[in-house]
Amino acid sequence: MEELVPFVHRHTEPGTQVYADESPSYNAVRRPLETVAHSRREWARDGVSTNAIESFWAEVKRVYHGTNHWWSRKHLHRYVDECVWRHNHLGLSTVERMELITRAMDGRVLEYAELTTDLPEPIPLGQMELQW
Repeated sequence: MEELVPFVHRHTEPGTQVYADESPSYNAVRRPLETVAHSRREWARDGVSTNAIESFWAEVKRVYHGTNHWWSRKHLHRYVDECVWRHNHLGLSTVERMELITRAMDGRVLEYAELTTDLPEPIPLGQMELQW
């Protein structure tokens, strides 16, 4: 897991609280770190858990398998961004979400050619490398 620490540092601000399992890979992370010991059947302690991220990734997998069935490398960031957006707006009604989406689309153009040019082969979910 030599790339884990640079990834965490690249995608978090200094001072960001990190929650993880007891993997020693996290020991070199230079952020406030709290861990739970899954090996000792500890799933949560005083507000520390990995449940939120595990729930999020389970949702990403459901979208991949149940809705999209495959993702191109070119648009991987868009699929994940959609999952993040949905997760961050769980409390809104369908109408409220649609209002936000249509306001965000106003004045924006995504050309068909940009969507379809140079599409690589689909990525099997187990082989995805999430780097954005």
